[in-house]
Amino acid sequence: MVALASQLNSLPIKPGDVIAFSGNGLVGKAIRRGTRSPYSHVGIVLDCLDGRYRLAESSFFNALPDFQQQPAIKGVQLHWLEDWLSAYRQDGAAFWVPLKQAIACPQLPIFQKTLLQQHDRQAPFSYRKMLTAWLKQYHFSLPLAKDQTHVYCAEMVAIALQNAQILPPDLIPQHQTPASIVSLSCFSSPTILYS
Repeated sequence: MVALASQLNSLPIKPGDVIAFSGNGLVGKAIRRGTRSPYSHVGIVLDCLDGRYRLAESSFFNALPDFQQQPAIKGVQLHWLEDWLSAYRQDGAAFWVPLKQAIACPQLPIFQKTLLQQHDRQAPFSYRKMLTAWLKQYHFSLPLAKDQTHVYCAEMVAIALQNAQILPPDLIPQHQTPASIVSLSCFSSPTILYS
């Protein structure tokens, strides 16, 4: 864990950077196959507190306690980045996907408030929306649920970046997948954290 924290501290990580995962477990492989992508999950860096990064994500995995050592829900969670990376390490690879330009100072509180509000209200994970995004790639359409009461990982990231005015307002968060998030033009190429 110390080596991982040291590696993270050597990188210019900032709020809005994405951490992408490539799971080798059954669920991770199914997501990668279903989305035709090397990525099975994404989270987003919320902030840095006392030299430690907090990662916001929407996940149905809730075995890791949150950053305050409280039980995590199946939905929007906050974790210390190094804790999540350490817990995930046995399951696959992780990538740092930095924003090309930092979120502007006036927009940063809006970005963080978006994620904190979803966490505070314990927004549940949306299996239906995740399935809708997958099927969209195969030209199948389900009715689009635009509410934000339930969110999945890529949708949560897209909503936060739209509210920070990084992504255009016409982008549909509910159509995003981990792969489409990583390929957005606002991001630099991914850097492998471990494989």
